Amino acid sequence: GASEIYIGVNAVDYSGYPDCRPAFIEAFGALTAVATKAGVEGDPIKICTPIIDMTKAEIITRGLALGVDYGHTVSCYQATDAGMACGRCDSCRLRAQGFLDAGVNDPTRYLWYSLLLPYCSPLVTMFLRYYSYSCQVSLKHLHYKCLQLQRSLVWSVHSH
Repeated sequence: GASEIYIGVNAVDYSGYPDCRPAFIEAFGALTAVATKAGVEGDPIKICTPIIDMTKAEIITRGLALGVDYGHTVSCYQATDAGMACGRCDSCRLRAQGFLDAGVNDPTRYLWYSLLLPYCSPLVTMFLRYYSYSCQVSLKHLHYKCLQLQRSLVWSVHSH
């Protein structure tokens, strides 16, 4: 059987995810000493947490050095079936800050409208939600649609 289990928990996440705390990992390690055959025989399974004390920026930098394509990863616990991250949960915010702190472009596919919602009127919010469902809207196209919406709203106000 396995003599080691590696898990990618990070203590920075502990506020929202209690299983990321060192105390949880230690307790789980103690459990392997009494709840597995190897543990009972004096050779418990070791729980390895290589990134538990790293900053998000350090994790990102190390991953890039190892060849990780972060465009194929998602940290969000509320991601869509298409892998789009919500952009608002703690995990998304910590990830985005990690990329910022590392000075690296964040390739995460966020539901970009969710980042803008707190600053939008209800009509613009509806517009952003409608166009975000295509998920692949370019910024140029978005800008064009915003201008189009703005013109139609101005026209409708002046024509009445």
